[in-house]
Amino acid sequence: MAALGLIATTLHATEEFVFWHSQIGGKKYTAGPSWKWIRETPNWIPGQPLPLSVDKAVASAKKELERFAPKDEHWGFSYVDLLSFRSGHKDKWYFLITFGTSLNESTFPQAQIPVNMSGVASPLFPDKKPQVPLSNRKFVSLEERLWERANYWTIPRIEFREATLPQALDSLRQAAAERDPKHAGIPIETGHIPSPDETGLPEARITVSLSDISLAGALRYVASLADCHVVPTPSSLQVRFGPGFNAILTHTIPLAAASKSEIARIRLDPRQYFTNKGVTFTDQTSCAVEDDGGTYLVVKNTAEQLKLIDEALENLVNHRAHKKSE
Repeated sequence: MAALGLIATTLHATEEFVFWHSQIGGKKYTAGPSWKWIRETPNWIPGQPLPLSVDKAVASAKKELERFAPKDEHWGFSYVDLLSFRSGHKDKWYFLITFGTSLNESTFPQAQIPVNMSGVASPLFPDKKPQVPLSNRKFVSLEERLWERANYWTIPRIEFREATLPQALDSLRQAAAERDPKHAGIPIETGHIPSPDETGLPEARITVSLSDISLAGALRYVASLADCHVVPTPSSLQVRFGPGFNAILTHTIPLAAASKSEIARIRLDPRQYFTNKGVTFTDQTSCAVEDDGGTYLVVKNTAEQLKLIDEALENLVNHRAHKKSE
């Protein structure tokens, strides 16, 4: 693989933080280097010896690819780019390894996996499948309704240069208020974000230019650049520290569309009811029926398990409608 070193001498600088998309086994995946992932890569200046060999970078990326690639798809190395991360760290560089199938190495399906100079591949995460529109569903959580509003408002353009996270969030709050006919916007709050004194690392600085993007997309993008993720609550969008993958989320689901008998069955043992529907619970997750000006199912679980609960509730109504039509 010595020839790979020649390919890697092509330097490509990028001003923005980007996400890389792959198509593997008929499914779409995304890799998005986190702020922490970039920060932990050694500094490098063109002309110096590379901190990591191209061979090792390709091996690391291939290991990540093999987590998802079906055994009957024969993937091979296509090419490598050497990219700089300019947003606040001009001396941070990483490899972008591109793989292709043996049938077609130059076009999709292809896989693009970033590897930092420490040899760590950015994890691939499955793209979410499109969900049924909220207007067609009977059970929609308060959190989903708020997130839908944030997805509905489009921001024509927003640009940050070396902005702190509080500065960027203030700008997004203002942009949301401008898009809202009532000029109220959507509350954007922050959880505990460790200070530079706590982490021993410099404060995250955000440099990004976005056009025609939803408030939800812009907020999620900005949060990721500060090593944070966004969690919708019934009344606000909260920016919390950490990547957020497999995070425990809360959905507060009104049960107005369920009959009294159905609510009674769920109320007997909500956790067991949904366990029987294929939902998995752990010690950190919960499920309960609460009455607060209405009847709500309050569930704490991962996004994957919450989706199963949504499906179980929708199937409950569909089954009732089917029985009536018989």
